[in-house]
Amino acid sequence: MEKPITTLYSKYGTALLYLIVGGLTTGINVVLFFGLTHLAMPWFWANIIAWVLSVLFAFIANKKVVFNSADMTFRTVIKEGASFFT
Repeated sequence: MEKPITTLYSKYGTALLYLIVGGLTTGINVVLFFGLTHLAMPWFWANIIAWVLSVLFAFIANKKVVFNSADMTFRTVIKEGASFFT
């Protein structure tokens, strides 16, 4: 008989990884925003920088960890990155 965690992972593995990456993305955004505003950066610029860096993390993590994409050619990354950001 399979262990419950193994069963859950085999059934919902991609969804769980997607949720974990999403949680980490949110955490990165919050930490960067508050860290930058604590360093006296105006909230507008801190928000933009935190958003761009957290979405960049989400793109890379989803591509590599969640979807196991092996295609890392420059053209593909630019095309997929533009779609992801917009």
